[in-house]
Amino acid sequence: MPQQCACFGENDYLYGGKEFQAPFFNIPWYDSQARFQTTDGIFVSLDPQCERYYGISPYAYCAGNPVNRVDIDGRVITDYFDSSGEFLYTDKIDNGKIKISSPEIIEMAEVLSTPSEVNSFIADNSVSFHKAYELNIIDQESALKVYEYYNNTGLPLFIDNTISGNFEFNNQGNNHSLRISVNIDKNLTPNKQGFTLDNYFDINNSLNAHEGRGHYNKFNELGIINYSLLPAYTREIEAIQTQMQDPSWKYTTKNYKQGVLKYYSRQIKIKLKNDDKSK
Repeated sequence: MPQQCACFGENDYLYGGKEFQAPFFNIPWYDSQARFQTTDGIFVSLDPQCERYYGISPYAYCAGNPVNRVDIDGRVITDYFDSSGEFLYTDKIDNGKIKISSPEIIEMAEVLSTPSEVNSFIADNSVSFHKAYELNIIDQESALKVYEYYNNTGLPLFIDNTISGNFEFNNQGNNHSLRISVNIDKNLTPNKQGFTLDNYFDINNSLNAHEGRGHYNKFNELGIINYSLLPAYTREIEAIQTQMQDPSWKYTTKNYKQGVLKYYSRQIKIKLKNDDKSK
């Protein structure tokens, strides 16, 4: 129920600073702008941008992490981390960018008047994920924690800068040794086209769609022996097809799509070459 304030009467702005609707419409919901929210923190309608966050319930508040995250208007997720890889803040700029900031910057921004001023201040005093790595603001172990934050494959992540790709599903023979290797250097060092894997949508598609729903699901479907018998190019082609059919694909960046399509083309050429040899 709305609380009493000695100076201003009833205070209708309660949980999360959202306006409680019971005094006006006799419904125990909060107005979160894009959606209404119940008193237990669950949204009563679908996230209007739920396709961008495949794997997260479209009714969840703050991606199911209300302790560490703040949802300003019930719609968007863009993340800031500190130099140790710990999550700090979510703003309302829906571009998938990841930036590195500090708790001090977030605290300083709290004195500003509007969400727009807060977000602008934090953005101006933060650096992109890959730039922070380039400047040694964030090290490899901390960068791995950022990738782990987005990992919903069910597998642990390990640093391995010797693999050829960004991520690589590793099958060592039993469930205790299954993992996904991460090439931190490749991911956060710009290639000839200036591309880095530091955008949430690109990470989600590469890690969760390609490695998780592609390779790992196929491994579970076929079992270790049958999966291992598949040619490497067949496994890659099927995983790429999985990620391109995934809802996250359409939100990935242009450079990311171009890189995936080039890789897909190379795997198709390898397959055709091997098909010719087998005739």
